[in-house]
Amino acid sequence: MIIYYSVSLVLYMVDYILVLQIPMMRELEDGSGIQEIVKSVISCAIWIPYFIKSERVHNTFVR
Repeated sequence: MIIYYSVSLVLYMVDYILVLQIPMMRELEDGSGIQEIVKSVISCAIWIPYFIKSERVHNTFVR
C-alpha cells in the first residue's frame, strides 16, 4: 500500500507536468490537476505513516 500511494502521487505529478507541456491543454487547465495532487499528498501524509507505525497493520502482514 505504501508503494501504491507513493506511485500514485508520482503519476499525478508526472501527468500534470506532461499536460502543461501541451499549449492547448495548458489553456484549458482549470486547477483540477493541482487539486488531485493536493489530495494525493494529503492521502500520502496520512496513510503512509499509519501503515509504517500501526500495530494492527504489523500484526496483519506477518510472514
